[in-house]
Amino acid sequence: MKLLLKLISFTLFLFFTSCTNLANQQPIAIPVKLEQTNKALHQGYQHYSLEGRRNEVLNLLEIGLDAFQIQAYKDAETAFDMAIDNIESIYGDNEAAQAARKLWYAEDVKDFKGEPYERVMAYYYRGLLYLKKGDLDNANACFKAGALQDAFKEEDQEISDFFMLTYYRLWISDLLNEDSISQDIRHFFKNILKSKMSLPKDGDNILIVAEGGNAPRKLADGIGHHTLVYRKGKAKAPYKIEVIINDTVKKDLTRIEDIFYQANSRGARPIDRIIEGKVKFKENTKNIGKPLSSIGEYGMMASVLLSNSKSSTPLAIASGSLAVVGSTFQFLSLKTTVKADTRNWRNLPEFVHTTTIKLPAGSHKLKFNYYDQAGNLIGSSSKSVNVEPKNPTLIYSRQKNNLISSKKRKKI
Repeated sequence: MKLLLKLISFTLFLFFTSCTNLANQQPIAIPVKLEQTNKALHQGYQHYSLEGRRNEVLNLLEIGLDAFQIQAYKDAETAFDMAIDNIESIYGDNEAAQAARKLWYAEDVKDFKGEPYERVMAYYYRGLLYLKKGDLDNANACFKAGALQDAFKEEDQEISDFFMLTYYRLWISDLLNEDSISQDIRHFFKNILKSKMSLPKDGDNILIVAEGGNAPRKLADGIGHHTLVYRKGKAKAPYKIEVIINDTVKKDLTRIEDIFYQANSRGARPIDRIIEGKVKFKENTKNIGKPLSSIGEYGMMASVLLSNSKSSTPLAIASGSLAVVGSTFQFLSLKTTVKADTRNWRNLPEFVHTTTIKLPAGSHKLKFNYYDQAGNLIGSSSKSVNVEPKNPTLIYSRQKNNLISSKKRKKI
C-alpha cells in the first residue's frame, strides 16, 4: 500500500511541476529608462518585457545590433553588456543552466542563450564597440572570449574557426607592439591555414568592416520537428565588396566570415544530443507504460473476480501499483517535448568582409560598392570619417540596415 501511495504521489508531483517551466514566459521589467534611449529601440524593449526571461538574451542581442547600426553606440553597449552577462550565466549553477538537462522542458521554452555562432557574434559586436572608443585592450579581450565560445569541448570542437576574430586580434597586436603574439597569429594564417589572404601591414591604422546579407534561418525538420536545420537568409548577399577611398584608391575587401557556414557546420552541441535522447526517452516510456497499464488493468479485473479469495487484496495492490507505474511512464512520454528551438538572432548578416589600410589624419570619404557573383552592382553606400592622429579607427558599413527589434517575432 505504501508503494502505491508513493507512486501516486510521484505522478501528481510530475503533473504539478509540469506548469513550473512557464515562469520564464512571464513579463519582466524593462532594464533601462526608455526616455534615455534612442526612440528606434523603444518597441524592441517593449517586446523584451512582454516575452520574458526565455527571450531576454535574444531581444537584447537584436536591440544591441539595431543600436549599433543606427550609431546609437551607448545603447548598443548597454544591450550587449547585459546579453553577455546573461550568456555567461549558462555556466553557473542556476535553474536556467540546469533546464537544458531536464527532459521535460521544451526546447523553445528554455531561456535563450544562443547557438555558438550567435554567442560569438555577441562578443564580436562588443569588441567592435570597444574599437569605436579606441579601447584596444578590451576589444582584444572580447575577440578572445568570442573565440572561446566557438571552441568548447562539449560541442565537439576544440579549436575556433571564426577567423575574423583572429584577424582582428592580429591587427590589435600589431598596434600594441605585441610582437610574439603577432608572429604566432601570422604563422597560424600562413603555415597552419595555408591562407593567401592579405594580412595587416605595419602602420595600418584603419580597420574596415563591411557586412552583407541576412541572418541564417533556423527551421524545425523531421518527424515531430525535433531536428534543427539551417537555411540561408532571404536577402541577396554581396559576393564581393570594394571600397573607394577619396575617389582615387580602390581596394577589395576580404570575405573573412560566412555566418551561415558557421551556423550550419557545427558539430553536435549538447542540446542536439539531449533532443535525440528526448526522442528515444519519449518512445521508450510510451512503450513501457502502455503494457504496464494494461497488465495492471487486467490484474485489477482479476482481483474483482477473486474478491472472495485470500489472494484478491495483494493482487489488487500489485495490479494497482503496475497501473500507476504504467500511467507514470505514459505521462512522462506525453510530458517529454522534442521540438527543436528555432528562435534566431534575426538581424545578423550573412557575410563579413574586412581589410586594413593606412590613412593620414584628417577627413576622408569612402564609398562601398556591393557586387553579386556575376559582377553586377547590387548596392552602394558612402560615409565620411575623421582620422585622428595616432588613434586607430574602425570604419563599419553594412549593405543595408536590418532593424528588427521593433518587429514582433512570429512565435513568442
